[in-house]
Amino acid sequence: MGAAPSSGAPPHRAVRRNALWNVLGMGLPLAFALLFVPLLIKGMGGERFGILTLILAFLNYFGFFDLGIGRALTQLLAGSAKGDKRREAALIWTVSALLGALGLIAAAGVYFTAPLLVHDFLRVPDALARETVLALQWLGLTLPFLIHGLALRGVLEAQRRFDLSNFVRIPVGIFTFGAPLLVLPFSRSVAVVVGVVLFGRLLAWALNVWMVFRIMPHVWGMRGWLPGDIWNIARFGGWYTVCNAVGPVIDGMDRFFIGRILSVRNVAYYTTPYDAVMRLGILSGSVGGAIFPEFASRLETNRESAAALYRRGFKYLLAVLFPFALVAAAYAHELLSLWLNPAFADQSAPVLRWLSLLVLLTGVCGVSVSFLHGAGRPDIVARMYLLELPLLAAMLYLFIRLDGIRGAAIACFLRVAIDFSGLLFFSGRILGFRRKAYAKILLPVGFSLAILLAFQLPMSAAFKAVLFAAVLGVYAWGSWSFVLEAGDKAKVVRRLRGIGR
Repeated sequence: MGAAPSSGAPPHRAVRRNALWNVLGMGLPLAFALLFVPLLIKGMGGERFGILTLILAFLNYFGFFDLGIGRALTQLLAGSAKGDKRREAALIWTVSALLGALGLIAAAGVYFTAPLLVHDFLRVPDALARETVLALQWLGLTLPFLIHGLALRGVLEAQRRFDLSNFVRIPVGIFTFGAPLLVLPFSRSVAVVVGVVLFGRLLAWALNVWMVFRIMPHVWGMRGWLPGDIWNIARFGGWYTVCNAVGPVIDGMDRFFIGRILSVRNVAYYTTPYDAVMRLGILSGSVGGAIFPEFASRLETNRESAAALYRRGFKYLLAVLFPFALVAAAYAHELLSLWLNPAFADQSAPVLRWLSLLVLLTGVCGVSVSFLHGAGRPDIVARMYLLELPLLAAMLYLFIRLDGIRGAAIACFLRVAIDFSGLLFFSGRILGFRRKAYAKILLPVGFSLAILLAFQLPMSAAFKAVLFAAVLGVYAWGSWSFVLEAGDKAKVVRRLRGIGR
């Protein structure tokens, strides 16, 4: 497991391979979670499982405690420090020291406030309070290792070793829901279940440490401290933390306004299709994670190569997401009727049709977010979020009053359209785009959105089927002509010939 291997594949194929690793890293644990959760509910009981989900939710968001420092390390290692072994090592040790200090502060905070959280904030029943306090305190004690583990994963990804980072990520994700099932025959205690889950996370941290030293052996022998880089790390991390803080507020604002203006029942009609369709974020998130270090590296050496990757990211994500969005837009009512029931579909189908536009635009917008992070400009993304926050609140209030839960989906789509336009503009300025370069991105995105909007119109089932088939035909022709490259086309032809034989 020495230096990062060179497969000889073109850079864009390496990016696709890394994105596939990320899809597996996110998708496989989710699939196992869907399988294990009903068994956990049955084995632990509703109250204990509810407490476990709260702790696991906290566990999934503990990365907030690293204040974006791990992400800053990835950007520096893939960018300005690439190839300078002494600086690479010093950066890793500097960040490790910073995260160690932050981890200790976070650990003390969680450990000593656990009784207060359990008794006064969460209001856990007295019979479960003691084991819940103990579970939170164990979580607090492991926080320094968990936070440092994020930076270690960032080191592996900066070295383009997504295979190794997901080699740890996949079993840890499965273990998080699978291990409690192994414990249940012996104990239903939340503290014991959480303790076993945390033990798995500690093993993952140790494995990440070993892999970093294995692929970067110079790190051990070149310990150092870079006080001059602390400001750059803190600046990047601070703006990245703003993104992480404001992003969830923006994402959850629609449900809050629906519940406040309409009713809790309407929240269910809105949230069910929203949560289902936004699972496609796994695809865009996987691509974004793979191209982030690539952008950081290419901007230091070859800006034109970074621009080509930027355009290719849009092209491939649009091609991958469009069929899913098309099915959701065209057959929203049929899908929801099959999954739930026709009465629920009557309420939620109009929402799903607009969410199909939202998920497509959100996905391709991720390319700009990854680019700006790779360029060391998370401040642009954060400022856009801060600008959109009051704007979204005003649009939600107005559109929900005018058009109910469909109005909420329209407001969210318009917010993402503003986000997409602004981030594309600023990314283009950094890359030196002219009008033609912008048009090459805007035209296919705009055309795709126009097609999805067409399915908002009332039409007969026969006409819809014909239109759907025609759009799929145009999509297949466009993907073959403009998305797939020569090597990909040759591979498809070879496989088709193999099937024919």
